[in-house]
Amino acid sequence: MSTRVFVYGTLRKGEANWRTLLSPAQGCSAKTESDFTMRSCGRFPIVEIGGTTAIAGEVFLVDDATLVLLDQLEEHPNWYERIEIDVTLDSGELQRAWIYLMPTGQYEQSPVIESGDWCCQG
Repeated sequence: MSTRVFVYGTLRKGEANWRTLLSPAQGCSAKTESDFTMRSCGRFPIVEIGGTTAIAGEVFLVDDATLVLLDQLEEHPNWYERIEIDVTLDSGELQRAWIYLMPTGQYEQSPVIESGDWCCQG
């Protein structure tokens, strides 16, 4: 069975965890609704529910075994929480996909990435 996963940080194409867990798969560029806050934790971003930012990322179709590996990487449900949301592909198509979110308030001191795009924050 295949599952859609929306990724926004180190799992995006070309990033370290993409090479390890998702390569050579090609994701489709997508954005969330403007309901989130993205913060930089240095080597990786976190996204919290609540806010006014649309998060930029990619949607990958993964099998059950890969989803288990992603859950392990993100330490779901003990660190990140995986929930299903609507995302809009660049084509305009709306899809449901899993996203890994950080519980709100754990990284309040970390800088906000106003653009919602961790790969283009500089």
